[in-house]
Amino acid sequence: MKHKIKILVVTILCAFMVGCAQSEQPVQQDAQKAQTQQSEVKEDTQTAEQTQKETPEEVLQRCTLKGEWSPELTKLMETINAEHQAIQKPEVEYGDFFQPRVSESVDISADVSPDGGLTIQQMEIDTDYLFAELKERYGLYFYFGGDEVFDKTKEKIKEDCRTAENLTPETYQQILLDNFSFIKDFHFNIEKNNTIDRQAPFFYTETAFFKTAQGYQTLDGRVVVSVEGYDDLDQLFKRCLSREGEIVYYPVVFGAIKLKQDEEDEFIPNDLVVHYEKGKIESLKAEPYQRVEKDETIFNLYENQNVPIALLNRFGFDEGGDKDAQNFLSSADLLKKQPVSMIDLRKNGGGNGALPYKWFYSYAGQKVPSNFYSLSISEKQSSPAGSYYISDKTMNEMCDLQSVEGGTISDTAEDQFVEQDQLLILLTSKNSASSTECFVDMAHNLENTLIIGENTCGCLLGDSWGIDVKLPYSCLSVGFGHSIHVFPEGYFEEGYGFEPDLWCPAVYAEEAAVNFVHRMMK
Repeated sequence: MKHKIKILVVTILCAFMVGCAQSEQPVQQDAQKAQTQQSEVKEDTQTAEQTQKETPEEVLQRCTLKGEWSPELTKLMETINAEHQAIQKPEVEYGDFFQPRVSESVDISADVSPDGGLTIQQMEIDTDYLFAELKERYGLYFYFGGDEVFDKTKEKIKEDCRTAENLTPETYQQILLDNFSFIKDFHFNIEKNNTIDRQAPFFYTETAFFKTAQGYQTLDGRVVVSVEGYDDLDQLFKRCLSREGEIVYYPVVFGAIKLKQDEEDEFIPNDLVVHYEKGKIESLKAEPYQRVEKDETIFNLYENQNVPIALLNRFGFDEGGDKDAQNFLSSADLLKKQPVSMIDLRKNGGGNGALPYKWFYSYAGQKVPSNFYSLSISEKQSSPAGSYYISDKTMNEMCDLQSVEGGTISDTAEDQFVEQDQLLILLTSKNSASSTECFVDMAHNLENTLIIGENTCGCLLGDSWGIDVKLPYSCLSVGFGHSIHVFPEGYFEEGYGFEPDLWCPAVYAEEAAVNFVHRMMK
C-alpha cells in the first residue's frame, strides 16, 4: 500500500480520483434539469478566443464555486481514491537491460543505383545496418526478444527482399513494416509509420444503464440478462459520464483507428444485441468514433461555468524558453487555490517529459511520484542553449535520475499517495500520448484526481530521445528510443494506454465534465 503524505492546504475540501466500484447506486437527476444545465453550459462558456487577452487572475475571479460536495461525490471519490492508492509501483529490476550490446560492423561498399532503384545487395546491407543499430541503441531490444527474435526477423526480411518483384525503397519500406509488426512501440517508426494500432473506444449511448445489486439495468427497470457475444458484462459495461454529466454505464468496445481524421477506419463495431428479463431484446448501435482535432493553440487558461480550465496541447521545454510551457507551469500555483480545476490534455501528443513532474510539484507542494520506473542505455544530455534543454537539477531532483554502468535509471522515488483536498479533473483522448501519459500516470498518485474521457494513446513503453537512423541505400528513416518504462502488471498497455475513471467520448468531455461538477458541487 502506498505511504500517505499529508500536505498543508488552505483551500476548501474537494475530493476526486480513480477506480471502479463493484456496486453503486445511480445518481439520478431530472432529465429536464440536465438539459437546462447543458444548454446553460453551451451559452455561458467562455471560449479560448474570448479569454486569451485576459490575465489568469482575471479569469479566475469569475470562478466562484464554493466547493461544497454532494454525498454522491463524496462516495464516488472514496472509491476512486482507494483504487488509485492500490496501484503498486514495481520494484526496480535491471535484468539483461544493461548487458553489453556489441554488433558486427557493416561494410557499406555497394554501388549506388543510378536509376533510384535498389539492388538485393543494397537492401541486405541496409538490413544489416539497421539491425546493428537496433541491437546497440534500441531500448526495447531485449524486451521484444533480443537476438533470438531479431536475428530471425533479419533473415526473413532478406528473404522477402530476394523474392520481391519491385526493388524500390517503397517496396523495402513495406517489407520492413510487415516484419516489424511484433514491435508494439509507438515511438518506433519507419518513415513516420508505426507498427502498432491505436485501440479507440466505441460507445453505445442509445440506452443508459445503471449498476445495481441486481446487475445492469435501464432507467425504466429492465434488467440485463446477457449480451450476445460477451460473457463478461463487467468488461463490456464501463462507468461513464453522459453528456448531461450523469454517471451511467454504457457498453464500450474497442477497435483500431487511423491517426488522421481524413483516413478511413477499418474497424466498424457490430450492433449489440441485449437480452433482458422477461424475454425482451434490444439492438444497440455504436456511435462513430470522433477525433478531437488539434488547432494552433498551445496553452490557454479560461473558465467554463465558473470552472477554471488549463488547456495544454504540447508539453514544451520551459527551461529552453518555451513561453507556453512556462505559463502552464505557472498555472499550477493559481489552480491549487481553486476548489476544482480541469486540465485539458485531449489534444496533447507529448513533448517534455520533465514538465509533468515540475507541474505536480508546484501544485501539490511536494514531489508526486510516478507508478513506473525507467531504464535507459544512454545518458540524456541537452545544451543549455538549446530549445530542448532540461537541466541536470531537474533530471536529478524531479525525475530521480541515477547513473549506472551502461546507462541511467530514473523514476526510482518511493511509491507514495499524496493527500490534497482540491478536486483536479483531467480530460483525455486517444491524442493524449507520451509525456502526456506521464502526467496522467502521476495523477493517480495525487488524492482527489479524476480522469474523464477516453483511454490514452498508449505511447509510453519506450521513448523518443532523438535516434533517427537513415539507411545508407534506401535512405529510409527509422526512429526509436533508448529507454523502457516498466509499469505495474495490467496497469498500462502500449496502444491502449491508461483508462479514465469516467469514460466519455472525448469530443464532448469538457461539456460533460462541467455539467458533472455542477451536479455534484456548489
